[in-house]
Amino acid sequence: MKKVLLIGLLLGVFSSAQFYAQAVQPGGTPSKIVVVDTSGFFDEKAGITRILTAVKSLNAELLPRRTELQQMISRVQLVEKEVATFRENVAKGIPVDERAAQAKSAELERMKLSYKYKEDDYNSFAQKRQSQVVGPEFAAALKAFGEYVKSKGYGIVFDVSKDQNGFVIFATDQFDITRDFITFYNTRPPSAINSVPK
Repeated sequence: MKKVLLIGLLLGVFSSAQFYAQAVQPGGTPSKIVVVDTSGFFDEKAGITRILTAVKSLNAELLPRRTELQQMISRVQLVEKEVATFRENVAKGIPVDERAAQAKSAELERMKLSYKYKEDDYNSFAQKRQSQVVGPEFAAALKAFGEYVKSKGYGIVFDVSKDQNGFVIFATDQFDITRDFITFYNTRPPSAINSVPK
């Protein structure tokens, strides 16, 4: 049954690809089919400069909060070891101070709750700031990419980044326009983003 479903899925993909390959632009010109990997926009060595600058700025802003979380988890791990030692001693029949053991266990639970609260707060804040700091730069890149695609006469573009789960199985480098667009975008001054030459 699984093989039949897989074959059906592959046939669907290939027939879709065949349909797209036969697509034509207005005026009867065959559409050019290319691929892009938008995750490449964030590549630390070869990505879009303005996006990477925004990411760097965001990381610097979030660093104190991340450091605080790391320090908290380190303290939690230390207290976990102390609690584990109490339990091991009890299991071995070694006398332990019950009050101290209970106090340490209660402290551990409080620390875990505090960490969870701080972690949730950090994640919420980081997501909000990412949309405010990096979001506009990514949106500007996508807008310029749309104009770039039109100027090059590309009819269909598949995003093959992992986030998009693109179904293109294979494409040679000549069909991948990621590097070409990033190079183009990085050389454009901010005021010329919407001016895309042919």
